[in-house]
Amino acid sequence: MSCCVEPTDGGFYDTMEIKPGKKQISFSYKIKAPDKTINFSKEITLPTKEFYIFLYGGKKTNLTGSKLRALPNQVVENKVIKNYQAVNLKAGDKLTINMAGLAGEPTDWSVITFSGITSILLLAGLLVYLKQKKEKVIKKEDIVKVTLDADDRDIILQRIIQLD
Repeated sequence: MSCCVEPTDGGFYDTMEIKPGKKQISFSYKIKAPDKTINFSKEITLPTKEFYIFLYGGKKTNLTGSKLRALPNQVVENKVIKNYQAVNLKAGDKLTINMAGLAGEPTDWSVITFSGITSILLLAGLLVYLKQKKEKVIKKEDIVKVTLDADDRDIILQRIIQLD
């Protein structure tokens, strides 16, 4: 029951007591695999007579692993489900699973597009700012050139006024 499952750094654990007798535990993983392959292992903490893996939506996915054997596929609601089984596992056994041929995680182009547009706009703004600053410097030099034809006294007064 989902009410009794607690997450941990390494996975999760069930807080319900395990009474003597038969108990069925099931859980699922939704896997994101950017490299299109994934390897993971599961340590068996209790003696387990049968351990099954049901692989949904993986027509091109190949699953191999220690102590696993492939069973015939099942078809449920027009979807092929690959089945794998490990039997007679002891406490402390490690079940290793290797999956290849996964679809991979799709790229989120919205973040890349937003970053690109933002960069272009910032660059355009910087270029406009630098161009306006350069034009202001040129205009000040033009004023000085116009006054260079006057007397030395007028030139000195014009420069003092500009500095002020």
